[in-house]
Amino acid sequence: LGEIIREFIAIDNGGLRDSCQQVITVYDADPFEWDDIVWPVDIVLDGCVDAADPAATGKPEYLNRDHCNLPVATYEDLVFNFVEGVCYKILRKWTVIDWCTYNPSNGDGIWYHTQVIKLINSEGPDFTSSCEDRNLCIESLCQVNYTFEATATDRCTPQSELRWSYSLDLYDDGSEDVKGSRNRFTYGLKEGSHRISWVVKDQCGNESRCSYLIHVRDCKRPTPYCKDGLVTVLMQNSGSVTVWASDLVIRGEDNCTDPADLKYSFSADVAHSSREFTCMDILNGKSDTIEVTIYITDNAGNNDYCLTKIVLQDNQDACPDVPGFFSLNGFIKGYNGNP
Repeated sequence: LGEIIREFIAIDNGGLRDSCQQVITVYDADPFEWDDIVWPVDIVLDGCVDAADPAATGKPEYLNRDHCNLPVATYEDLVFNFVEGVCYKILRKWTVIDWCTYNPSNGDGIWYHTQVIKLINSEGPDFTSSCEDRNLCIESLCQVNYTFEATATDRCTPQSELRWSYSLDLYDDGSEDVKGSRNRFTYGLKEGSHRISWVVKDQCGNESRCSYLIHVRDCKRPTPYCKDGLVTVLMQNSGSVTVWASDLVIRGEDNCTDPADLKYSFSADVAHSSREFTCMDILNGKSDTIEVTIYITDNAGNNDYCLTKIVLQDNQDACPDVPGFFSLNGFIKGYNGNP
């Protein structure tokens, strides 16, 4: 495109000459203009389409292509991640330059257009962490420091762009005692059942929920400290004496149960808190030493035991002095098997 100046020269035999110039102007009868560009239309995509790829959203197309134009397209994206009603929105600024006519000094040969791209999706994220109830044990102090964590994936939203919230209902009584906006936190839980509820949202505003119970149980056994022994005397009028298991304990310790609430018994059955001794327990005349096991039980049902002894004496002649009396042994049960 442009002008060609062609000079004609005529020379005769005598060496005389003359010349003239011809101007040839070459122009594009149908130049490339704005109207020759078919810009990509505004589009709403449903599902997880890669909106960053112009192959899915459209590119400029050209109507007037010949040897007098050389259009090339480029683009820049401005992304809005959180837009009400859609997952996200892209403002894509297209630039088309015709390298045959582009003139940066006057702006010829360059054109602009903004394409609006929106993505919608109705599927919420999928939890990859378990939503099953959990059981925890307290082994030392009367609480356990537990790290709550939830994970999820989404077809359209990267994990780093998922938005999290949680609420912790201590003792599962319907209240929201602890709230936050993370998918991982640590909290000290006491004995009981506690409910954790997770909510995760994607860029499209879809949300998924997960809720489960954390059952916290005291698993630590209490510790009894038994006395070295106990000396007791049979009552003269009955020939027996009742001994309480707590009489044989110096003290008891537990991580969760107050000392006053600990239960002492002669067996693992907490109802067996006392034991009656009679003349039948004395096998050596006026006294005998009986080994006993003292159990301690906390409010969670955990128990442990210690061994001690009872020195049983008949120093008031409560037992009959009958030959062979102390060699008589037996155990009487009722029809239902109870002593």
